[in-house]
Amino acid sequence: MRFFTGTKNPDFISDPEGLCSKDECEPFVRAFMEHYFSYEENFVCISVRPDRENGNLADAYGFQFELNPEVMDDIVIACAGDFQNLILATFKGLLGGKDIDAYVGCFELLPPNAGRPKREKILMNALSNAKEARRQYVEARLYRPLRRTDCIDPDSGKLEFIAATVLAEDEED
Repeated sequence: MRFFTGTKNPDFISDPEGLCSKDECEPFVRAFMEHYFSYEENFVCISVRPDRENGNLADAYGFQFELNPEVMDDIVIACAGDFQNLILATFKGLLGGKDIDAYVGCFELLPPNAGRPKREKILMNALSNAKEARRQYVEARLYRPLRRTDCIDPDSGKLEFIAATVLAEDEED
């Protein structure tokens, strides 16, 4: 299995140290997560992929950094789909008087004391459930900022950063 995170922020494209993700629908995500699990303001969204998959819809979220497999040891929670989309669907179902257990069941905590085999099993289960539900990807979260050491090649965005800077300068002229 492979792990990726993305950013559109040029400051982090050139150096991913300290990168944190942000929920666009933060009040809904926070309310849901605090009710069922826990919410942390400092987190990194991770796209979890089977080994054979080269890309998915999560790639639309900016420049991608592939992460070291060891990042699995720090993953706190996984979702068989996109966190925000599933949480918004949960609220929609709740407002419509529907049973939301299926949505809540898409999320699974990775116990902090769980070994690698248990963590792999949880993430593989999320991949299977996402595929079965025809969701584009599995999202997992680290409850901390990204470290350079988390990335296979933390300098892979430098050319992207330079290109974006040159384009921005050309547009100003």
